Amino acid sequence: MTGADILFFAILAGFILYKLYTILGKDDFNQPTKKKRKDSNGFLVRKNDASSQDKVVNFPSAKQEPQRPQETTLDKRRKIKEPEITNVSLVKQIDKIKNIDLSFSPGMFLEGAKQAFEMVITAFSKGDKNTLRSLLYTDVYNIFSDEIEKREAAKQIYETTLISIDSAEITDVEIKGNHALVTVDFISNQVLLIKDEAGNVIDGDPADVEEMEDQWVFKRDLTSSNPNWVIIST
Repeated sequence: MTGADILFFAILAGFILYKLYTILGKDDFNQPTKKKRKDSNGFLVRKNDASSQDKVVNFPSAKQEPQRPQETTLDKRRKIKEPEITNVSLVKQIDKIKNIDLSFSPGMFLEGAKQAFEMVITAFSKGDKNTLRSLLYTDVYNIFSDEIEKREAAKQIYETTLISIDSAEITDVEIKGNHALVTVDFISNQVLLIKDEAGNVIDGDPADVEEMEDQWVFKRDLTSSNPNWVIIST
């Protein structure tokens, strides 16, 4: 091959490289290819795709408190202190309830009894017959209902404010078939007022807190799926 031939092929190779450069542009083939980002569903995400902005997961910040699990019945039982019952015959009767209703707890029962006591006192003061009907045995409810109607007829307002329940104690338990009757003695502090239609106090003193002693009897069918106790005596 002569020198002229070598010169010819060199010029030809240079011409070919020039054409490739002008057609393909300045891509740098030595740089690694960047991978296209995909979303969680495997779809390609474009920078200007509005739909990609919707797929955002907000993680809780360090200041955010973690969500606490709801308190279970077992948690509530652990918080409630069981009463100290020293009366042997009373303990035996309570054990009879537990033999039928394994979930029975004197502490839990007394907590429910105190709530019922407050609800009845408040409902009677406000003349709320619906709440009274849900908590009281029929005969007891009729007595409360009659009293509410009497004071309404006299255009008087009986206002009872429960300040505190100082004690609630199981004093008697009786088992009749599948039914349990539990007597609870309450000691509470209350303010008792009677007002006229205009709201003027005609009896009692708002500053006078009276200590009240009440004895209520609760009844329940221990084989029933309904956990509620009914008040059969006040």
